[in-house]
Amino acid sequence: MAGFTAKEERFTIFNSEKKLKIPFFQRKYVWKENNWDELFDNFFVKDEPSFLGSILVQRNVIGAGSGVLDVIDGQQRLTTISILIMAIYDSISNETKENAKAEMLNALFSKATFHSEYTPKLEHSKFDRADYEKIICFEKNMEEIKGKETGILGCYNHFINRLSEISDEKKEKVLDDFLNGNYLIWVIITLDKEMDEQSIFDTLNNSGVSLTASDTIKNFIFKKVDELYDEKYPNDSITSFEAMNKLYEENWEQVFIKDDDTEAYWNSEIITGRIKRTKLDLFLYCFGVIKGFFSQYDNNISDLTKVYKNFLANDIKSIENINAFLADLKKTAIIFKDNFENDNKETLYSYSKENVLQRLLHLLKVNDVTTFHPFILKVLYEHEDDSNLINEKLHLLEKYLLINYLNEDTSKIKNYNKMCMTMINDADKLNEEVEEVSNDIKYTLFNHISNNFATYFLFWVELYRRNDSDDESSLKYVYSLEHIMPKKWKENWFNDIGNGLKDVNDNQLDVPQSIEYRDNHINMLGNMTLLKSKLNSSISNKDFATKMVKIKEYASLKITKNDIVDRYYSKNPEEKITAWNEKLIEDRNKNLKAEILNALLY
Repeated sequence: MAGFTAKEERFTIFNSEKKLKIPFFQRKYVWKENNWDELFDNFFVKDEPSFLGSILVQRNVIGAGSGVLDVIDGQQRLTTISILIMAIYDSISNETKENAKAEMLNALFSKATFHSEYTPKLEHSKFDRADYEKIICFEKNMEEIKGKETGILGCYNHFINRLSEISDEKKEKVLDDFLNGNYLIWVIITLDKEMDEQSIFDTLNNSGVSLTASDTIKNFIFKKVDELYDEKYPNDSITSFEAMNKLYEENWEQVFIKDDDTEAYWNSEIITGRIKRTKLDLFLYCFGVIKGFFSQYDNNISDLTKVYKNFLANDIKSIENINAFLADLKKTAIIFKDNFENDNKETLYSYSKENVLQRLLHLLKVNDVTTFHPFILKVLYEHEDDSNLINEKLHLLEKYLLINYLNEDTSKIKNYNKMCMTMINDADKLNEEVEEVSNDIKYTLFNHISNNFATYFLFWVELYRRNDSDDESSLKYVYSLEHIMPKKWKENWFNDIGNGLKDVNDNQLDVPQSIEYRDNHINMLGNMTLLKSKLNSSISNKDFATKMVKIKEYASLKITKNDIVDRYYSKNPEEKITAWNEKLIEDRNKNLKAEILNALLY
């Protein structure tokens, strides 16, 4: 393939170029102690250093020999190795330092002209430049460095600490091997300026912290910004950079990385099935869908970077285009962050017909579904000032999803991607779908419900009951599901079968029929409840009377106390239950259905 070279390299990449430039929009240094130790051990513990993967760089101007390379992928490794070299140099004797200084200048520093000052050859982005230049210099202000445990300064301190245990002879040998290019440690892939790095990058399997889709998309966006501003200010690089930097700060930095909490939010991971994505990746997917350039009909999530690249190339032709795009991206991202919260074990849930969003997002999370996030974001975006309309539309989606799950309609569930796209493009489609499925709610799911779904429904019935009571109305989603009649019922619940049970219609069953009948009731929703702590399996499988002692102890919710515990310990003969059987399970199943209808399917 024309336009690039790929070759196994010694450490001479630092020697052969004037500058290795990390573009201003690249992410900051993120390596941590485990990464530092792995790289340190590679040179000081192993007999021969291992291969460190691929470094992807691109010519800053057209044509080879320009002496300036943009680092596309590999900044973490390049940064850490240069810090290690500097730390080794700082830890050796003064005499050896003097002998090695010329090679250090050649390896880690450059100067624009014979008369200019030496500056670090690896030119860092705005995020890390100040800290990096505190390290890559011969006269350090240690007051600014000592005590730091993270980032570039923490990396240097960590290496200095570990080097204190290494002999001078070993340190000098490793430094000499670095500076003289004796280590064959990576493949350098050098792209011409006009070549698309993504076509190469997608095939690489680099060590360290890999780029996410959102990292690559950000690079695409601001490379486009760079191109457009270079065209506008071809002879004024300072004005061009200031304009680009302002655009970056206002529309990316302030939205996605303005502080640690913001960055943690966007970098938090969402697992859907086997796929792990950051929340920023999910947002960019949603944004592409609702703006119409990412099609759920034709594209998979793995196409995200390619779709953004094509959109930027084909649809963004001017500074006005890119400014409008980034302003819209910013507005939509703020709406996303304000509404798609990072829920965890500390999140409090409460029932309200005026707050459907929390309930809907919880339903989607329980089912590992993010397919409808674009539709939800579109509703929030288009009706930002009308909370009633937002609730109305989101509740329609909630009903549509719940009825499909209750009816176990796999044909509809499998087509959620296409259905979401249709709902986005056709304002009437959701109403039509809800009307269709509402005509025949079968509730078959309740007869053999999964633990995840059972926990979800029981939890929201509990919150619904608390809504009009004096009990605490907000709860954490931290309860343990318990089958009242245990799955292993044959150990301690077989005796009451006798010569056979009677079914709910008073039909006599023989023993094999009775066993099957009981098995069919075990996973009904009516046989399940929530406890504040999980029962020990030895207790969970005990007979009903023994089990009730522990259930009473762990019962903090109405669905357990009111439905089971209070009735077991009641002195009112009309309310009291002395055993737990199929009739009680079916009665409770029916009652829970009615409550779910009122709470969630109103």
